[in-house]
Amino acid sequence: MAYKKPETDDNVKRLRQALDKSEPEKVYVFYGQENYLKEHYKNRVISLAGSGPMSAFNLFVLDGASLDADGLNDAVSGVPMGAERRVVLVRDPEPSSMDQTLKDAIGDIIKDVDEQVCLVFYYSDKDFKPDKRTSFWKTLEKYACPVRFDTPGMPELCEWVGRRFSHLGKKASPSVCQRLIDVAGPDMTNLINEIEKISFGTDGGTVTAQNVDLLASRTPDVPIYEMTDRLSRKDVNGAMTALRDLFEMKMPPVSALFSIARQFQKLYFCTLSRGKSMDYLMKTLDYRSSYPVQKLMELSSRYSVKKLRRILIMCADTEKQIKSSDPSAERCLELLILRICAL
Repeated sequence: MAYKKPETDDNVKRLRQALDKSEPEKVYVFYGQENYLKEHYKNRVISLAGSGPMSAFNLFVLDGASLDADGLNDAVSGVPMGAERRVVLVRDPEPSSMDQTLKDAIGDIIKDVDEQVCLVFYYSDKDFKPDKRTSFWKTLEKYACPVRFDTPGMPELCEWVGRRFSHLGKKASPSVCQRLIDVAGPDMTNLINEIEKISFGTDGGTVTAQNVDLLASRTPDVPIYEMTDRLSRKDVNGAMTALRDLFEMKMPPVSALFSIARQFQKLYFCTLSRGKSMDYLMKTLDYRSSYPVQKLMELSSRYSVKKLRRILIMCADTEKQIKSSDPSAERCLELLILRICAL
């Protein structure tokens, strides 16, 4: 029977509710950028196969690259033994490597999956994006429940960070949780590591912004944002500090210049796109969360279109200098910062 997708649908929420009631759909497709959530719900589905020795009779993991119709059919056939479900996990199936016979066979198999079986097509690559024009994906959408795992929005992410600190016996205010996300980035797997490190390194029961700044590892995106923020305020010292932070992270000067130019390209796009919907901005900028787009829009409001054009030309000129015989690429970037501040 085909999976009926509602007109307004939050499939992550529906998945959670179904697993809470031990009533999962027969077929799922897991994909998306947030690997922590993807792994979390994969493990919850796997737990339906039972624990201990009995799980060996109820859990089947197939490699999508070598998938064949007989293997898949054998895996989904039969009933669970001493567990809630027979779980079949197909890792990274690649439609481009399948012939039409196999695609047709997969369609025939998944439409008749037994109620006591839970089949999951699992895409581990966070950058995987389905080609929804293909017949294979249309078949999956018809008979399976596609679940895309995106990074939660800032309110939900802050709440989650607060709960993780609480589990470790620490209190963190929403502003401190947001500071950690700003510093370490929104990746939930990385945030878990940072939360544990900060909790163990913090005396007392309350985590402060100072604890975060002292103990959290910064992602390269942080000094890039801080640099463009300081440049918008003509804060030369602050911009230079952010640039030196990039050098301390061992980022090659050419890579640093690319990141700086890319940030100004985003700001230029945001300036030209005022009045556009958030969905349009997120899709074009390739963000799955509105929070970084909101930060970009706020920052872009401090730059004029004319100024951003001149900055992008400066970035292109600096790239030529770095790739020429100039012996000091770092010096070229420092001069770029000074020239932007002088505009």
